[in-house]
Amino acid sequence: MKQNWFLYDGTLMRKVEKEILAEDLRVRKEACKIIHNAIKAKAKAIKVTGNLAKGVYTKHLKYKSYVGIHAPGFQNYLLEFGTRKMKKRPIVYPTFDGYSEEVGKILSGYHL
Repeated sequence: MKQNWFLYDGTLMRKVEKEILAEDLRVRKEACKIIHNAIKAKAKAIKVTGNLAKGVYTKHLKYKSYVGIHAPGFQNYLLEFGTRKMKKRPIVYPTFDGYSEEVGKILSGYHL
């Protein structure tokens, strides 16, 4: 009698899913680290306040990751889009655009 390679209670499937999610997270962390460091460097170069660079964060969830600027760097919105009296000096969007090819290579090198 031929033996089935999978277990009926789903333990092998859960194990495979865990391995896939772990590899996915590793690749996403690698890609986010590049963008995180680039945004932080640009924020330090602008020298509005130190809070802008402190506010750069990366958040990883089960299926997606975020990179952006939050609480202490609240003025990012004003810099990114400008105001009536101030021209825009974007940080986040140009960084994403500039590193999209490099991040794309990292993410495309990952195959299930």
